[in-house]
Amino acid sequence: MTMLFSTLKMCTWNVGGLFSGDIDKTQDKTFIDSISKYDLAFLVETHVGYNSNIKNVGPFNYYPVCKKLDCRGKDLCEFCISHQLRILNGRTLGDLNSNYTCYTPNGASDVNYSIVSESALDYILYFRVAEFVPTLSDCHCKIEWEMSAQFSANLRDDCVDHDLHTMPSRYMWSENSATVFQEALTSPSVIAKISDFMLKGHFTSKIDINEASVKLTNIFIEAAEQSLKKTLNIRKRNTKISLTLICTQ
Repeated sequence: MTMLFSTLKMCTWNVGGLFSGDIDKTQDKTFIDSISKYDLAFLVETHVGYNSNIKNVGPFNYYPVCKKLDCRGKDLCEFCISHQLRILNGRTLGDLNSNYTCYTPNGASDVNYSIVSESALDYILYFRVAEFVPTLSDCHCKIEWEMSAQFSANLRDDCVDHDLHTMPSRYMWSENSATVFQEALTSPSVIAKISDFMLKGHFTSKIDINEASVKLTNIFIEAAEQSLKKTLNIRKRNTKISLTLICTQ
């Protein structure tokens, strides 16, 4: 199934090993839940090697990268400036105070960074450092960010919420649109739908809420159909992307 997205939500996490003694984070519900809400999850220091038999971690495909290890760069800022790169830590909505990303017995510091190209900086919606969870990483916090994007993704059937509905048409809005739309809301057919919607009174379950959402949407759609003109349906090319868990050793 192909779904369209308007943003891309990602995280990076130095997990300090996926396996440690009897601990298997690939089967840890807390760990899986903490990464499942992202489109891409980059895990650092998984310590499983590149010949591992791991195929999936939660809903993600497992794909190890970065086989070549680099020494620590002492001139990170100069490197970023010379290559038109920007560090998100401390300068992006959600982390303006530059929260620490690493906690050890010797103190806290910033050792985990998200770096993007200068051209991509305007597309970053937020950056956040998550709370430190000592049971899921030795000393590092998960960091996450989200960026605007236009793409489609082919999802496995078991990853899709089948209660989805088709997106309604888009309508043109002008100076008198508010007036004609309000008039359409008083038409007999729309009034009948509003009355049916109000009969329920309150909603106590997920099914009730879903049904109410559909009814309310249909009210607005019918009023729009009666009063507004649809926008032209211009097809845009979408870049396909597979949801992948990218891990480094």
